[in-house]
Amino acid sequence: MESLCQGEEERQEDLDTVITTAREKLEEFTRKSSQFFIASLATFTEKFLLQLDEVLTIDDVQAA
Repeated sequence: MESLCQGEEERQEDLDTVITTAREKLEEFTRKSSQFFIASLATFTEKFLLQLDEVLTIDDVQAA
């Protein structure tokens, strides 16, 4: 019975280690992905605003 209990404790410790490692990897992946997303969004926004600067507005059109 003692060996069964010890085996279960070892299994739970191993499981805790695997879960902790997976969580840390997921956090790192999320951090990298979010940084990439924010950089891409900033680049897109800058390009989009530059394109909007070229769009004619009602103030740019003269009455005929």
